Amino acid sequence: MVYLKLPKELQQNKKGYGPSRINRKCSVEECGEIAIRSLSKQKWEPYAERANLKLKKSKGRNFYLCRVHYKDVNKYRKSAEKLTKKNVFTENSRYGIASKKKAISPWDK
Repeated sequence: MVYLKLPKELQQNKKGYGPSRINRKCSVEECGEIAIRSLSKQKWEPYAERANLKLKKSKGRNFYLCRVHYKDVNKYRKSAEKLTKKNVFTENSRYGIASKKKAISPWDK
């Protein structure tokens, strides 16, 4: 007898607890869309707050977002990373714009 493996959408939750992947809903209040991302509360909750999203209370370490809300939160994360990111090339570069010395290139001999 041959047993075929079912696709993930049709498999039952093997652990017997918690939401299965197909039943996860967006953790934003008043949103019932299917979640596409599972994000860490510790890292992503500040960005969700800046995006003015009200998350549902949950005990877990993660929260789930649909495509629309993930796009909003990711926009704030990228803008925050741009502000904190060091531009190493222009600060320490011999040829960079921000260097205090006159920009000297090896081709100017």
